[in-house]
Amino acid sequence: MKKAGFRRALVGELTAALGKGLPFLHIITGPRQTGKTTAAKQVAEGWAGEVHIAAADSALPPGPEWVRAQWEIADLKRRSGRKVLLILDEVQKVRGWSESVKALWDRDGGTKPALRVILLGSSALLVQKGLSESLAGRFMPYRCGHWSWGEMREAFGWGLEDWLFFGGYPGAARLKGDPDAWARYVSESLVETVLARDVLQMSAVTKPALLRHLFALTAAFPAQILSYNKMLGQLQDAGNTTTLAHYLQLLEAAFLVSGLERFTGGKGQKRGSSPKLVAWNNALVNDLRSEDPAVARVDRLSRTPPAPTCSTGWSPPGTACSTGGRATRRWTTFSRRPRTSGPSRSSRAGRGSRRDSRTSSSSIPRRVR
Repeated sequence: MKKAGFRRALVGELTAALGKGLPFLHIITGPRQTGKTTAAKQVAEGWAGEVHIAAADSALPPGPEWVRAQWEIADLKRRSGRKVLLILDEVQKVRGWSESVKALWDRDGGTKPALRVILLGSSALLVQKGLSESLAGRFMPYRCGHWSWGEMREAFGWGLEDWLFFGGYPGAARLKGDPDAWARYVSESLVETVLARDVLQMSAVTKPALLRHLFALTAAFPAQILSYNKMLGQLQDAGNTTTLAHYLQLLEAAFLVSGLERFTGGKGQKRGSSPKLVAWNNALVNDLRSEDPAVARVDRLSRTPPAPTCSTGWSPPGTACSTGGRATRRWTTFSRRPRTSGPSRSSRAGRGSRRDSRTSSSSIPRRVR
């Protein structure tokens, strides 16, 4: 059960920004079901003035006149002499919402400072598209991301193992005791909604099956470096590396999966590097793997390497060792494996300059870290 009165740091940040009276629109973006609407309502509870909240959640997508109507209602409340906070939810469903907001803000944003506006939507891709096209330079962005372990612990009393498996979706917290129901909620209510409504409706995806398989590939290779050619070998649908790179960008904009590029100073090497597939939340990986929480915990503990000690190698600073009672740096020798093919080190050394016999030995001292 969620702790009563819990507020995320975003609420305080947004309240402070509204109190400063900055001439900007305040836009809240983030993954689905992470508390964007709840945060906006908590801000409205502490607002010292009039509040008007409207959501474009009708069956048919409303037109731009819906934005103008809600704006005029807020403007009527402003005429009473008090500050007004206008909150428009699900704004991405309105046709031409960004152009309408731009025209109204350019008309009233500077002349009516008593009006504050918060915009939010569940489709991060559609909201970002409207911001980049029409509202450049007119908004302040706020990220409402997945909940951290500290937030889930304070709000729901979760332990670290709970957060590592079930992730940071507060709406799924009540399903922790039923893993099957939790898996259905994540796959059908979160993942499928994002893929079907946000990604496929926003961009022209010619191979939707390839997009879904690419997302599923993240669960099979979490946090691993995969070249695009290797991805094509793992996927069922045919495609090319350019298509995969584009689909990976769409998944990143939807807060599902990111492809981390190699950190290097050369831009050419960075663009040509193989990405590391990283899911934005552990719940996405564990849902696709269909593992039991207890089995996943045992598997994770079995892969955890042992901590370094004085007897196995270099000791971390601050640890006591049997030699002198302090941490020391130890050196050990690893034997090289015999080469299966190609010339040996000694034969290559004979072609060029003469080397010291100690350098060409079969073992080289290395420091264990």
